[in-house]
Formats: sequence, C-alpha cells, structure tokens
Amino acid sequence: MNPEGKFALATVTTENYVQWSMVMIHSFIKSNLWFAGDILVFCKDLSPESVSRFNTFQQVRLIQPSDVLLEKLDFLKNKVPQFKNIISQFYSIETFNLNGYEKVLFLDSDMIIVKSLQELFASEIPLAACPESCWYSGKGRNAIDYEAVSFDIASDDFIETPVNSGFLFINQKMITTSNYQGLVNLVDPELWSNKRTFHADQMVMNFWFRNQFTILDAKYNFRPKNALQIAVKEQININDAFIIHFIRQHKPWNFEEMILAAENDMNLVKAYELWYQLYFDFLKHHHLRHKLFLLKTRLT
Repeated sequence: MNPEGKFALATVTTENYVQWSMVMIHSFIKSNLWFAGDILVFCKDLSPESVSRFNTFQQVRLIQPSDVLLEKLDFLKNKVPQFKNIISQFYSIETFNLNGYEKVLFLDSDMIIVKSLQELFASEIPLAACPESCWYSGKGRNAIDYEAVSFDIASDDFIETPVNSGFLFINQKMITTSNYQGLVNLVDPELWSNKRTFHADQMVMNFWFRNQFTILDAKYNFRPKNALQIAVKEQININDAFIIHFIRQHKPWNFEEMILAAENDMNLVKAYELWYQLYFDFLKHHHLRHKLFLLKTRLT
C-alpha cells in the first residue's frame, strides 16, 4: 500500500464490535461520497468470518497493531487487570504510525457521520479534537490523578481542556516516530498507579499532546448524553452535528440502556432514530455488496 498524499479514515474494532464498526464506516461513506482515501481498521484476532465481512468494503484495510504496542499492552493488562476487557482502546495509538498519509481522521466505532467532512479534510490543522464531556460542565482534569475538577479548585498541574479521543483529526506533521513512540512509552502500569480512573488511550493522548490540540466545537463529536451542557456552552444542538457519538453505556444496540436513557431525553431519541436509519440502510447495502463479492469471487 502506497498512501503518499492520501487521506484516511481510521477506527478500532474487536470481534464483538465488527457490526457496529461497519455501521460507522457505512455512515461515513454515505455522507462523504467525495472521499477516495483508505479506511483503516485496527484490530487483532478477528475470525475469518469477520474478515470476510469487511471485504465487502473496497476501501477497507485491516491492520494489526505493531508488536511494540502489543507487547506493552500485554504487560499492562497483566499488571492492571481492569484493562483486560478494554485493552483494544489503546489501538488508536496506531493512528500516529500511519506514515505517508497527508491527513487522517480517527473515529470511534460507536459514532455515526451524518454530514460531509470535506471541509474538515481541506483544513491544515495539525491536530484537532473536541473537549471531553466534563469540560461542558465546567471541569478540567488534574494531571496528577486525572480526576475531573472544577476550574476554581484546580491544582497547579491542570489540564484545562481535556479532549475526547473518539474524534482526532491529524495532519501528517503529527504522524511521527517521536509521537508514536512517546504514546507507546506512556502505556505503562506506573501511569495508573495513583489513579482511580481507567481512561485508556484518552488519558495517554491528553498527557502526550497537552496544549497541542486545536479545539473544535461539539458538532464534530456531538454526544447526545451531553446535549444540554453543549447547548449552554456552545449553542450547538443535534441538528448542527456532523458526527454523533454514543458514549459510555448508551449504545443504540444496548436495548435496555437505550430505553432507560431515552425515556426523558428527546436528544437521545433523535440520535437513536438517526442511528437506526443508518443501521437498516447498512444492512440493505451490506447484503447487496456481500452477494456481489461472492459472485466476483466465484467468477475469478
């Protein structure tokens, strides 16, 4: 693969997340017909069936994280067992190992893209992200313990605008060996020795790239669960969103959580409606693409 001068979309998946990753990718393609770059999925140990399912997307490439990162992650989960089931979250670090790409957009797989991102890809921002959820409630992060605290009681070592790592826009200037190795080096059990939080890649990104992010407004990482705070802080609502992010347990496929969360929140109702529209559209197109892929395979 020779990516020189290309754009890329990157994400992370696991065996039990494949379908949701595919919905995110489908939503991106549907909203960005202009995009001719690569779609890169960081993953490990997918079943042959799951690999085959991704083959229905012509632009998708599956990439296993480097041995260097995987060794660090094995050591981390042995020392800090709480990471055992979420270790794949660190795979996003591989985004900074994609040498040769001009611009890369990393998105979590629990997102949908509902508007074109062509203007974003046309920008020359070196590194962009949106604030973490706590920021919309008037809080930042103490760097020592990574606890969310109000600005008025912050320590001297304070991250005023911590970012959510589910959306990262990266220029080739930031895709360097030093940045990649720096992030990998931070994946160390010692980093979590004095912390109650088990933020994974997000904490690592915030520490390594502190004060280097261009902060974008919430329309690029709109979290319906934070809709009221976002509206107050930035005067942005779900109709303004380019990307919708279903954070924490409030996933559209977690039916009980979805019903409870949406019961008194119309923002979540609207977001779930958009997700399911894209989900059923994905199923229809995936079925057709799969049939065509099988036909093509037989003919060759």
